Amino acid sequence: MKNIRIIFSGLGGDGIMFIARLLAKSASIAGHSVIGFETHGMAQRGAPVYAHLILGNQNSSIIRQGTADILIAMDVASGAKLAHYIKVTGNVLIGEQGYNLENYLDYLYSLPTKVRLLNIKKLATSLGSKARYNLILLGNALNYIPIDIKHVILALSELKTDLIEHDEKLLKTGYGAKSFVL
Repeated sequence: MKNIRIIFSGLGGDGIMFIARLLAKSASIAGHSVIGFETHGMAQRGAPVYAHLILGNQNSSIIRQGTADILIAMDVASGAKLAHYIKVTGNVLIGEQGYNLENYLDYLYSLPTKVRLLNIKKLATSLGSKARYNLILLGNALNYIPIDIKHVILALSELKTDLIEHDEKLLKTGYGAKSFVL
């Protein structure tokens, strides 16, 4: 497998660190080398958090600007703030939520890469979930990452024991959901 560089972006409490760790564990289960790092935004709820994850053989966990294959952002603002990391042929996947969406849409439209929006809150609510939007977003991202969903489900069962069936349903819903391309 060629190296896949993934940036995760969100706010403290969104679960962005959880899905970064989940994907790292999934890659390991699938037999891939993985390296990454994360920041916690002073470990405050609502503060910016992001993670870098590289699947494949790589010595450094830092992804340089313009080299990321995928940017996974929980909201439009978080995606816009780190969009400079994505390469021209990369994919940006953003949870369509947050405030002042219009302020960021013009910038996102101008990007030379594919930007996809997914209404993660609506999908989660349709399944009776008021949280865990992150799993829907990760499920959708699996369409662009060479890791089988079965490895993610196995990793999920190893990392969490509560609500495993519900979490699996959220992941599969995201995997099958259509994202809106800007």
